[in-house]
Amino acid sequence: MAWQTPKTNWAAGDGVANGDLNRIEENIRMLSQSAGAFGTSTGSANAYSVTASPPLTALSEGACVAVKINVTNTAGSTINVNGLGAKAIKDSEGLDVPAGRLKAGSIYTLRYNGVNFTLEDGYCSKLLGSLIASLGSAAYTNSTAYATATQGTKADNAIPKSEKGAVGGVALYNTVNAHMAEKASLSINGHVQNGVYTTTLNTTWSGTSAPYSKTQSIAGILSTDTPIVDIVLSGVYSIDEARLEAWGQIYRITTANGSITLYAKEKPTISLPIQLKVVR
Repeated sequence: MAWQTPKTNWAAGDGVANGDLNRIEENIRMLSQSAGAFGTSTGSANAYSVTASPPLTALSEGACVAVKINVTNTAGSTINVNGLGAKAIKDSEGLDVPAGRLKAGSIYTLRYNGVNFTLEDGYCSKLLGSLIASLGSAAYTNSTAYATATQGTKADNAIPKSEKGAVGGVALYNTVNAHMAEKASLSINGHVQNGVYTTTLNTTWSGTSAPYSKTQSIAGILSTDTPIVDIVLSGVYSIDEARLEAWGQIYRITTANGSITLYAKEKPTISLPIQLKVVR
């Protein structure tokens, strides 16, 4: 049966007819089915039966039942609720549940869609997450295959070096190899390389009057780089105060291949540890 339209125009002195009670009982039954019944399954793996309470007297679309599974399934499965007939148990994509999906002692919520019972526990999302994670692990496990795959061919579980992109967060071999010598201290973030260089400026500066200058060797830096440069603080207030004051005298920094040149208004009188963040 379907949802019954209740009588809403009751007046004083109206009698209650059989039809009124029938409508009320049918609506209560449908509400009970939608809210869900519960029972522990019986039967063998893959062919379950359950006597749910409150009892389902008919399978209406949207009917819900929570079932505690008595034995783990070994293949696609069916369930017979309150003797209303065996119905297939499907996941949210309409696929049969795989072996081991329904575990003994676990409770699963099933909702009837008019044809089958559908599991309502987000399993497909969990499965997708597990699949992505396993792909990432496989990519890392087979990273050697990237290096050994012949150009334009595929080694086992590998991607040709000619293909661009990344699998599971592992950059393809040719992208890394092309920059290996130049960017030994750089890491790859998507299609961007970034890294941090560190060096310490001593107190030897060129010039007898402002502006004073200092050229500092930094292996790997390029003339085309525009690094973000900052002083490295020690965590000791007196030392950091002196470093910040000296750092404030430096007003310009330029880059060349393998070095940087700094310009100061006053010669710093203490050594200054600095770091340079480079993005290419």
